[in-house]
Amino acid sequence: MTTALCLRCGETKFGAFCLCPACAAPATGDHNIDIAFSDHRIPLANLKKLGDVIREINATSDDPDTRFWTFISYISNNHNELLSATPPQELIDSVEEILSSTQLPTCDLQLMETPEDEGPPTKTIELPKAMFDRYAAQNKFHIIASVQIRDSNSKIHAATLIVDNGPLLICPEDSPLTVETISAIRKSPGCLIGWLVKPKWIESNETSHSSIGCVKR
Repeated sequence: MTTALCLRCGETKFGAFCLCPACAAPATGDHNIDIAFSDHRIPLANLKKLGDVIREINATSDDPDTRFWTFISYISNNHNELLSATPPQELIDSVEEILSSTQLPTCDLQLMETPEDEGPPTKTIELPKAMFDRYAAQNKFHIIASVQIRDSNSKIHAATLIVDNGPLLICPEDSPLTVETISAIRKSPGCLIGWLVKPKWIESNETSHSSIGCVKR
C-alpha cells in the first residue's frame, strides 16, 4: 500500500489517490504529482518532514492556493530534482513574501531512483500557448495533468500536459497526433463523477499553430 503526503494538511495517508482521512482533501488529480509525494519517490521519514513544512506554511495564510504554491515553490527552490514550477503570476508576490519571512524546516529527501527508459518511447508536442492559457483559465493546473486531445478527425487521444520551457504534450511515439491536427483539449475525467460529467473541451483556433514544432523525447 502506498503511503503519500496530503498536500493540503501535511498528514500522511494510505493511497496516493485517496482522500486524506485527516482533512478530507482529495488527491491533486495529477497522478504524477500524487506519486511524486509518496513513498514510491520519497522515504516515509522524509515525507513526514515535508508534512512539517506544509504545516508551517499553512500557519502563514488562509488561502489554499497560496499555501499550495508556496509549498511547490519551496520544493522547486530546494529540491528541483523532484519537480520545478513557477506560481501563477497573481500569487508570486504572496508566495515570495511567505518564503522570505518564514523559517521553514529543511530536509534531505533522499529520492528513490526511478528506472530509466520506463515504458514505451514518447514524443513531445508543443501545445499552442493560447490554447494552454484557455485550458489553465478553466482548470486548476498543477504542473502535470492527464488530458485528452481531440484531433481534426474527431478522434480522442490520451496525453500528459506539462510545463517545461512552454506547455508540452507527452504522448506515445507511435501516436498519429501532431500539432497541426490538434483540435481541442480537455482535462481527463479522473473519477466516477468525472466520467459522468465530462470536462469541457477547450477548442483550438485557426491561427494558434503557426511556428510550432514537434520533437522526439
